[in-house]
Amino acid sequence: MSSTGSTTVGRRPWRISRLAPLLWLAPVLTLLIGVVIYPMVEMVSTSLRDVSRARVVKDFTGLDNFSTLIHHPDLPAVLWQTAMWVIVVVGLTIIVSWPIALLLNADFPGRALMRYAVIVPWAASL
Repeated sequence: MSSTGSTTVGRRPWRISRLAPLLWLAPVLTLLIGVVIYPMVEMVSTSLRDVSRARVVKDFTGLDNFSTLIHHPDLPAVLWQTAMWVIVVVGLTIIVSWPIALLLNADFPGRALMRYAVIVPWAASL
């Protein structure tokens, strides 16, 4: 047989070799669809509908919900309060966390125990 001839001995069919990566990605794609994409689509769908306080979907309103929101007189105050809350919380978090991180990075007796004392409650809350 010549060196240019093709043989299929030892090679998988091209369909299996091309689909194998999808099998490895299936769990993460399922999680991504269930945790990110489906809620995002549902949120957009709900924002375009009239929904009662009992969460009963009444009818399609289109962009009327957004128009009502934009023209609401309390919107500027709510946006200002939200921005201030974010700035204060992020600022305080950095101010408190930075010295703790520097302390836990220093070499001192009991450092491992202190690191565990910080990490375990955080990890347990997940």
